[in-house]
Amino acid sequence: MSTETKLDLLAFGAHPDDIELSCCGTILSCTYQGYKVGIIDLTRGEKGTRGTAQIREQEKLKASRILRLTLRETLNIPDTEVRYTKENIRKIIESVRKYKPHVVILPPDDKRHPDHSNANRIVYEACFLAGLKNLDTDGKPHRPYKVLNVHKLSVFDYGKPTFILDITKFFRKKLQVINCYKSQFPPNDKTRVGKFRVNEINEWIEATSRYYGALIGTKYGEGFITKEVVQVDDIIKLKVPSM
Repeated sequence: MSTETKLDLLAFGAHPDDIELSCCGTILSCTYQGYKVGIIDLTRGEKGTRGTAQIREQEKLKASRILRLTLRETLNIPDTEVRYTKENIRKIIESVRKYKPHVVILPPDDKRHPDHSNANRIVYEACFLAGLKNLDTDGKPHRPYKVLNVHKLSVFDYGKPTFILDITKFFRKKLQVINCYKSQFPPNDKTRVGKFRVNEINEWIEATSRYYGALIGTKYGEGFITKEVVQVDDIIKLKVPSM
């Protein structure tokens, strides 16, 4: 995977597998269209209950190959220490300036894990700061054109998604990607994590993907939120019937 290129899409995750769980159908849709896509993990996930940093690294590489990523990097922020610090912000700014993504996907604002909600905030701020000409940080100024939040059913204050991407064509491959992380989802582990049990990950992913798909009249989907409204160029060609 190349380390020097301008990306069409760059997704940030607090831990390995965060982006896969939240929106890898969208990543697959982009890479199969020929877009250059990268993922940057803020941490190695070394404090996780299951697996080790070394095991998760191997799982991540396997998933990245299936996703057809142009690059994948880790910023080596200590796990459980994704906080608003000058050093953490600097690392993210330098990544944005280095790869100059047109679109950035923020980590899901999942308030169950502090790293997730903190990552969402600091990546958003870093995307803005990366465009400041007089900022004393390596790299030329660059600000992404579009910043997207992954919509999660557990984040009720976000309300409805702004838009949903049809991932029906890539759903089975999405499960294949997520199942690369065998250390995180052992088939015999019935421990409850939030709203689902560890060994029920495929069922949970299918249920949520079907929910989003149902909202737009397709089989599977992934939802996103933007702070800004979305432009429509032709109201005659709008999809999703009203009644």
